Amino acid sequence: VFSASANTVKIPSKTGVVYYVNGVRKGTGTQTYTGAVTITTTASSGSYKLAGTLRWTARL
Repeated sequence: VFSASANTVKIPSKTGVVYYVNGVRKGTGTQTYTGAVTITTTASSGSYKLAGTLRWTARL
């Protein structure tokens, strides 16, 4: 979840999903950023499959 007014990105807790913010792996929680932010998701193992949008970009 992006919040432009607070300059934050909230990483949810989702089983089987790994989140990267600007190429750096991040855990669950709220992170503060400014400028361009790209979130990328991958499956945590071969046991999981992701579908839908796997990458988001915002300017905070």
